[in-house]
Amino acid sequence: MHSWWVLLLEELERQRSFMVSEALPAAETAPHGVTAPGPCASGEDASSWQRRTRLRWDIAACVLLGLASFLIYNANLRSITAVDTYAARYLPFSIWRNHTIVLDPIADTVAQGRKILAVKGDPDAAWWIRKGREGDLISLYPVVVPVVIAPLYLPAVVYLDAHGWDPLLLDHAARIMEKLCASLLATASVVLLYLLIRRRSEPRTAALLALTFALGTTTWVVSSQALWMHGLAELLVVATLLLLTGRCSAPRTAAAGFLCALIACTRQPDVILAAGLGLYGLWWAGRRIPLFVAAAALPVAVVVAYNLELVGHIIGAYGLVSQTGIATFLDNNALAGVAGLLFSPTHGLFVFSPFLLFIPCCLPLVLRDRSTRGFTAVIGCAAVLQVTLYGLGDWRQGVSWGPRWLTDMLPILFWMLPPVVAALSAPLRAAFGVACCAAIAIEAVGAFWYTGASDVAVLASQGPDRMRAAWEIRNAPFIAEPRHPRAPADLFLDLRGNIDVAMVHGAQSGEAGPQVEIAGWALTGSRSPANVAVRIDSRLTAGTSDFFARPDVVRALGEASPSGWRITVPARDLAPGEHVVAVLVLAHGGGEPRLLKERTFTFDAAQRAAANAQPR
Repeated sequence: MHSWWVLLLEELERQRSFMVSEALPAAETAPHGVTAPGPCASGEDASSWQRRTRLRWDIAACVLLGLASFLIYNANLRSITAVDTYAARYLPFSIWRNHTIVLDPIADTVAQGRKILAVKGDPDAAWWIRKGREGDLISLYPVVVPVVIAPLYLPAVVYLDAHGWDPLLLDHAARIMEKLCASLLATASVVLLYLLIRRRSEPRTAALLALTFALGTTTWVVSSQALWMHGLAELLVVATLLLLTGRCSAPRTAAAGFLCALIACTRQPDVILAAGLGLYGLWWAGRRIPLFVAAAALPVAVVVAYNLELVGHIIGAYGLVSQTGIATFLDNNALAGVAGLLFSPTHGLFVFSPFLLFIPCCLPLVLRDRSTRGFTAVIGCAAVLQVTLYGLGDWRQGVSWGPRWLTDMLPILFWMLPPVVAALSAPLRAAFGVACCAAIAIEAVGAFWYTGASDVAVLASQGPDRMRAAWEIRNAPFIAEPRHPRAPADLFLDLRGNIDVAMVHGAQSGEAGPQVEIAGWALTGSRSPANVAVRIDSRLTAGTSDFFARPDVVRALGEASPSGWRITVPARDLAPGEHVVAVLVLAHGGGEPRLLKERTFTFDAAQRAAANAQPR
């Protein structure tokens, strides 16, 4: 994170703009409501006073925007995550402790009770884990995010070193660190975006647009809530934009080339955005093109080396996915897909952030400024191409909030907004403000209510009409999710428990053969969980929401809530030998299942014969 703060401090100190001329009259360069005075008695001229005043205003705006964003991002006290982020959540701990970026030392934790390296189509498979070239376990997703944020995990590593690496304590620390790191990345994006927009507008407009970026887009519900690749990609895009719109120098050229290439390394579909930024960067660098290219080659070389050495495919683990699977994913009609990405009630960009609709509606205003027209056109074309590519895919985007795929290009879209806002008439500016407020309200629903329940109907549809449910207004998450109570604040919820019994016993009265008995206790905080589920050999077999009092737990912990649970499963489908049982705990409905423990038990041949003798 050091480079982001260097960039921020450099920009605040320079206070020079490529896009906003320093030759503007004092009334235009002074903050709103402030008139620049004449030369001071001390000899300070008006230009110097203006620069110092502007510096103070911008520092104050950055601090306030950063604090407000970070606090709001964490106000729901929960994470909105998915299996896509599991590797990024746990791998930084393994980097520090095991000094490796493969998943082998933490594979069971990352799999969360599911089957590792299962056959294709297995519903119980941890499909986000793949087998590398030499048999090592690797993440399906690029390794850049966990490597970049690993330094931020150091305090948690020190804490675990002092208190022990108990799996439940590790999981608790990992969930907290994921949320804090994600919100820090998103907060840094907000601050840098303010500085970027400040080059095209006065402080008040820049602050309001930066706040809208923070709260009126998926930056809030996606980037700031979990370690999706989008959070780091957003930060890289806005940092590159800030560099490319400033004056060219050797350090800026090297930083711009490095960050531009890192965008593509972080998330492969963003190679289109990186290409647009890089194309302009080559013109911007001028005689420093070799430096720009050399700096860009560094992250690319490192990532390609990782892909070839550990993964076994030049484009990474995505290349291990079968060609049939890729073809099936990219078999949609591009025009229909683009329409869904932009206008569907479940994932449409212009539905979740309606103020962005002013950009295509006011395109002449976007391109009116001659000094920025070429730059805006190049990065705008890159954004259009990326949306078109996404249109070929299943634009329902899995279990996630809103237009998640388009999160990475948001800084580019916000770069285009200042000239539009400045040229709007009073009524249209009021309409723009209403659209911004609506977007913030929609994202607030996501932050405090979204559990993924609204995605069930959308993703369940198959066949030629599978996208129809995604166009039904009733399935829009900001309409469907408030039907259930607000999602509980469970970020700091401590999971405790154990598997006390995991064994096979003979048939009892009324039972049709040997049974697997699994029993134990579990508490989430000081309360009974909503549900306990059991996976035997990674296959989900049974669950219970019935809990009973455990006097021993009450005596040991002083917690009176019922914590005991017992689950029995017929053993007739088990093969003789050793089996693994994993217990997952759900703190509340719609929450994330958390791995409690894993334990082995043996099913011998005699019990197998008894099971076979029973009628089915």
